[in-house]
Amino acid sequence: MLAKLVPESAGAPAPKAPQRCLAAVPKLYQYQVVPPFSCDRDGYPESDSAPVEGPPHIETLIYAYSVLKARCGDRARVGSNGAIYYEEGNPRACIVPDLFVAFGVGEEAREGTYKLWKFPVPDFVLEAMSPRSWREDLGIKKATYLHLGVREYWVFDSRGAPSKRGRHRVAPPLAGFRLADGVYEPVLADESGRLLSQVLGLELRLHEWNLQFYEVGTGERLLSYSEERNERMKERDWRLREQAGRLKERKGRLKERKGRLKEKAARLAAEAKFEALHAKWQQEADAWRAVEARIAAVEAELRLPRDA
Repeated sequence: MLAKLVPESAGAPAPKAPQRCLAAVPKLYQYQVVPPFSCDRDGYPESDSAPVEGPPHIETLIYAYSVLKARCGDRARVGSNGAIYYEEGNPRACIVPDLFVAFGVGEEAREGTYKLWKFPVPDFVLEAMSPRSWREDLGIKKATYLHLGVREYWVFDSRGAPSKRGRHRVAPPLAGFRLADGVYEPVLADESGRLLSQVLGLELRLHEWNLQFYEVGTGERLLSYSEERNERMKERDWRLREQAGRLKERKGRLKERKGRLKEKAARLAAEAKFEALHAKWQQEADAWRAVEARIAAVEAELRLPRDA
């Protein structure tokens, strides 16, 4: 949380607003930013040095922000721990949600602060509760978001709180509230036991005490940027291993073909040598028959009677 609640009498009186408040938010719901802080171009604080919650809180917001940014970022402002100002000229008239989504805003709403006299009221707000903040999240913040007209408000218990030393939990670990006729009505589970956000068109679910977003139609869990990157790396490694296996199989086939070709070459070489030897033998046989014919002719000539 980037701002702390202060009583009406704390500090100097808030400057008078030059125009009528956009929402009837009592001064009780005004916040005082804790310095040091940075300001936007109009002098409204963007952040402060308030302590950040523990790892469960941070991990929840990192996952939710990356998922909603990837899904809604081209048509909505998705903000995390950014101040929302609802009265022009009054820096105390602000509230700092853990995460919010405002549809229908363009690039001009991408600055650090979000001013309701310039941009529409956020449609979706998520607060990650902790043992320190759950009373505020379920009390003053919920009332403020109701006054501002936030269509859906969701709270998630990021640490298993608020229950300790045997006390009963004061709220479910995941609960949603939907604006209807000027009041917040609890988001009830449907016939399948799912908690659906009409604003986001997503299902919110707890898996091993971690907040997860799911597609309503397919039931597929939405992955964060790091999870998508890991999945892409796994898919790439799988493709490379598959390619390496195909290449190894091809190498084996080539080796087998090489062996067959070598065997065939040896056979052909043996056949060529046999043919050469056979031709040489044929030549010698022909020469032998020629010699025999010559001997026969000579013997025949010797047997002829000689004239005296």
